[in-house]
Amino acid sequence: MNDSVVLVTGCSGHLGARICCSLKESSDSVVVIGVDSVRPKFEEHIDHFLTLDLSLLADIPKTVDHIRNLLSEDLSVSPNFSLGLVNNAAFYGEIDGWGVDFLEETPGAWEQVFKVNLFAPFFLCQSMASLLRAHSGRVVNVSSIAGLVAPQFDLYVDTGMTNEASYGASKAGLNHITKWLASWFAGDVRVNGVAPGGIERGQDISFKDRYISRTISGRMASENDVAEVICFLLSERSEYVNGQVIAVDGGWTAV
Repeated sequence: MNDSVVLVTGCSGHLGARICCSLKESSDSVVVIGVDSVRPKFEEHIDHFLTLDLSLLADIPKTVDHIRNLLSEDLSVSPNFSLGLVNNAAFYGEIDGWGVDFLEETPGAWEQVFKVNLFAPFFLCQSMASLLRAHSGRVVNVSSIAGLVAPQFDLYVDTGMTNEASYGASKAGLNHITKWLASWFAGDVRVNGVAPGGIERGQDISFKDRYISRTISGRMASENDVAEVICFLLSERSEYVNGQVIAVDGGWTAV
């Protein structure tokens, strides 16, 4: 019987796929449920997949009901399973006001970013509160160093890359919600966050050189660097870690 279930949002992205893979590699008793609006390319590490556009906040309770029914019908799941939730989904899309300079950001883009990055994790935790409490719940919110420190804009000169205020503001809000939820659950459910630094994904070489020169560890992060910390926070090894946002950034925010 599988004695652990983990729900991962944003499972179709680079980091989400690595999280699901690491969960499967770290234990043979994990059922992974992926939630995304786009079906993953690689599904071998996902036991169940549910489609949900996290910007449609009113649909979240129905999806949680579906999850509850799915778990009651899955004969491979132990009745005493523990439940983990990884709020990994983050907004990315082709809309006006996104991927632009400060002077061109729009209210519509801010609304969409906040719906996915901040509101959805909050309301997903709200809808899952009774399930989490009943099954030794553990929540990990995937934030960013953009929610911890201000951007260094000279990193982006002549690269075509941007650093939207809406993204950093939404992640700063997620950091606070992480602590707020940990306090509200009062130890019944552990809630923590990870704040990744820049992850290597073939960025402009001038950006990478500048970024690495300011990072203590002398390199950008990999998806695996972040996924391993998430697996730790979901495990019993982190039993006394609660209400924390851990920077996984090679020391970027330390200096």
